[in-house]
Amino acid sequence: MVEESVNTPSTQKHTLRLVIASTLGVLLFAVCIAFSLYFGARQEEQMATKDEQSIALQQSPYYNPPLSKETLLQVSATALPSLNTLIEGNMLPFEPAPKKAPALYKTHKAENIPENGPKIAIIIDDMGVNTSETERVMNTLPKEVTFAFLPYGSGSLKQAHTSYKNGHEIMVHIPMEALENAEGQAPNPGENALYTSLDKDELYNRTLVNIKPFLSLAVGANNHMGSKMTSNAKALRPALRAISDNKLFFLDSLTTAKSRVKEAAKDLPLPILTRDVFLDHYQDSASINKALARTLEKAQKNGSAIAIGHPYPETTEAIANWIQTLPVDVRLVPITALLKE
Repeated sequence: MVEESVNTPSTQKHTLRLVIASTLGVLLFAVCIAFSLYFGARQEEQMATKDEQSIALQQSPYYNPPLSKETLLQVSATALPSLNTLIEGNMLPFEPAPKKAPALYKTHKAENIPENGPKIAIIIDDMGVNTSETERVMNTLPKEVTFAFLPYGSGSLKQAHTSYKNGHEIMVHIPMEALENAEGQAPNPGENALYTSLDKDELYNRTLVNIKPFLSLAVGANNHMGSKMTSNAKALRPALRAISDNKLFFLDSLTTAKSRVKEAAKDLPLPILTRDVFLDHYQDSASINKALARTLEKAQKNGSAIAIGHPYPETTEAIANWIQTLPVDVRLVPITALLKE
């Protein structure tokens, strides 16, 4: 005997509940799948964006945030932009200008510098080329006289070390391009000289070649010749940047009235000094003594003066004798005594 099913109202309600529950379950599962696919796609998109940003950062000449020099040294050189890209008349992007120059001359400068009274600094250029003349200057002039060594001099590095140990302040006398003379000839400034025709990378790197052997000794740098170079602010800028990067100051020897050193150094953390008197433009004792007298007059009038001479016998003898005649209130000082914070 077959039992017939009975379609009662309670059975219909139960069936309806099962259908609704199944439908809701399917919908919930579909929603979960949709959310999973959506967030998965977003995560892949974010990862792709990060990869693109990383690639763009490596290819870009500007690093943001700025990287320290120490960090840059750990990066492959092939991933770095060239100095031609970076030096455009301003600070390099990866080294923003500090508020105050962290000067190396504080480490190497002389001690016991008088604070009051007129001050005179004398720099002897071209040291280290003629070793016998350099030796005579070293043995004759007191430690208050500053010595500027030509980087390519055969005796420069050794004699600079000896002078430093004897208490002299040391500068690097960087060879730079000069203007042509009346005969249309430009003098040769020497090995690794800076020329206005060089590109910015080469100017920066040549400056480093000149100063690096002396960084454990030097307080600053000045130009050897350079009447053409120092009158070209754009060409001079990368050279001054290299000097600034190595925490030296720069003394403008003022070999031209059209010097643009201060313009080229704008916004760099680079102290700048300027020569007042050339002592031996004429290499006879009478002319040198007149130049020394002008130096004293300028110091008494302005509070300080900077004179530049060369290792000629006449210059050395004149300076040694003149020092003995200085008024008691006038002090012969090393060059860093004239730097202002």
